Amino acid sequence: MPDMHSWIELDREALLANFRFFSELLGPQRVVPVLKANAYGHGLKEVYQILSETGFPGGVALNYLSELAQLRAFGFKGRVVIVGPLLSDELDLAFSLNAEITLGCPELLQAWTDMKDKPYAYLKFDTGMARQGFPPEDALALAEGLSQWKASLLGLSTHFANVEDVSDTRYPDLQLNRLKEAREVFLKAGFQVKTHAASSASSLLISDSHLDFCRVGISMYGLWPSSVTRMSWLTLHGKLAPLRPVLSWRTKVTRVRQLKRDEFVGYGCTFRAPGEMTLAVLSVGYFEGYSRVIGDHQAWVLIKGTRCRILGRICMNMMMVDVSHLSEVNPGDRATLLGQCETEEITADTMASWLGTINYEAVTSINPLLRRIVT
Repeated sequence: MPDMHSWIELDREALLANFRFFSELLGPQRVVPVLKANAYGHGLKEVYQILSETGFPGGVALNYLSELAQLRAFGFKGRVVIVGPLLSDELDLAFSLNAEITLGCPELLQAWTDMKDKPYAYLKFDTGMARQGFPPEDALALAEGLSQWKASLLGLSTHFANVEDVSDTRYPDLQLNRLKEAREVFLKAGFQVKTHAASSASSLLISDSHLDFCRVGISMYGLWPSSVTRMSWLTLHGKLAPLRPVLSWRTKVTRVRQLKRDEFVGYGCTFRAPGEMTLAVLSVGYFEGYSRVIGDHQAWVLIKGTRCRILGRICMNMMMVDVSHLSEVNPGDRATLLGQCETEEITADTMASWLGTINYEAVTSINPLLRRIVT
């Protein structure tokens, strides 16, 4: 079956370099790469195959059991922490897949306690996110109620609500203290609990949050959780961490044509040529994950190392760009949507600014059907 005309390139050495950086920062056993959401849009299978060279000393984290089933099919036999919510009827599958699950609501906890063969689990506390988890003030009652299942309860967890976009750590410090207080309750009750709380931003900025392991997500792929995180690291260390973006996104020119003055381009006639222009049609659109929203901005792609403005609205499988300023463009020429092209670069943060969102969404929205090529 022929490939689509758009594809993803993954920089193998960049991914491994990011893993080495976090191993030095945290200690290898504390690094738990988060491979959820198709490895943040990079490709679950490809990222797994690259990182398998590390031996996964800390294991990996996923959101869904379906992701874990894929990973087991690839041959991974190591530790997997499921950080997302489960339904009660998924617990048997979690046990069969040897998952370490997250217990974050009373219904799931009750179903788990009723099981004969239980998957190992972490009890999640909602320390200030209002999402998954139990109130920290319930720690004593939970410890007493779970006393007969000490062997199956591996530990406790939480998730920070406001660490990426602020330099003030008072709220994450409050959340961390609530988790530590719950941990003390369980330790006094005789549990041998491990704890985890840190994602990328807190792994980078709050050493006290490292605990037993860290769930390193977006920054494993070379992206900063936010500009504030980036500047906070720079302020603390005097230089930036050597995070290297892993993903580039390419497509091909399928047609080059001339536009006459006053001709319209695309749906809704939102662009009208102010004079004679040369237009290139690219084989990518919102089905492939290049958002229709971007067509309403002063956005561009890179062809032959040069910025080429997007004209009109993004279509389902195509977009149009201005190549009037290039001496020659032909069908089959490569265009860069994300990544480096000669001396120019389009970053995930730049794309996110066009979308009015964050770099997480820019990369995770890429269609998983696109071919991933490891370079």
